[in-house]
Amino acid sequence: MIDIHNHVLAGIDDGPQQWQHSIAMLEQAKAQGISHVVVTPHLHFGRFDNIQPVVAQSFARLQQAIREQQLDIHVAFASEVRIDSQIMAALSRDLIALFHGQGPERAILLELPHSHVPLGADKLITWLNRQGLTVVLPHPERNREIKAKPHLLARFKRLGCLIQVTAGSLLGDFGDDSEKLAVQWLEQGDVDLIASDAHSCERRPFRLAQARERSEQLVGKELAQRYTKENPWRLCQGLF
Repeated sequence: MIDIHNHVLAGIDDGPQQWQHSIAMLEQAKAQGISHVVVTPHLHFGRFDNIQPVVAQSFARLQQAIREQQLDIHVAFASEVRIDSQIMAALSRDLIALFHGQGPERAILLELPHSHVPLGADKLITWLNRQGLTVVLPHPERNREIKAKPHLLARFKRLGCLIQVTAGSLLGDFGDDSEKLAVQWLEQGDVDLIASDAHSCERRPFRLAQARERSEQLVGKELAQRYTKENPWRLCQGLF
């Protein structure tokens, strides 16, 4: 499997704070059957200012730790970017770590606030599309406004967004409402990717294997494979 959304880098966001914990998380990922991990620290302007040079420096330390531990796992980096008007200027200066697929294909993991859908989100997504970027929308099933108005997902689908649900949502880790929506969207064919959004080994662990098993029960092995391996690989193969 391939995980395209997690917080493994130490000390730069709300993930682990020590490198030994980062390595423990990657060991957990490998034990889950994950072969490729794209680490995606938060870029939340004014809170986690993880522009590309910052992420690259932290990622180099992770690679060193992996070599020291002789851990056999493939890693790359991108960012989870909180929606913000500053994104446009940051992109123009090449300050955002993006996903790279096959050839020129690029994508951005664009996070909504957990409370609501900001005004102008559709306009920003349209602008990003015009820059040649595919927008991946992480964990919409955990957004309070979308939970109250599930029909809003159709707007993002019409804008060409790829929908990524959290593994833990399918397993009930984020409450009944999020689980119900994740399952419903999976069965309706509205989901494109399942990712861990792991933050630690204990509080927010990698649960991709369990989520894949649940998705196999709901929609069959072929689609479960698509959401946890084939589609993630199309999104990130240019990073490896």
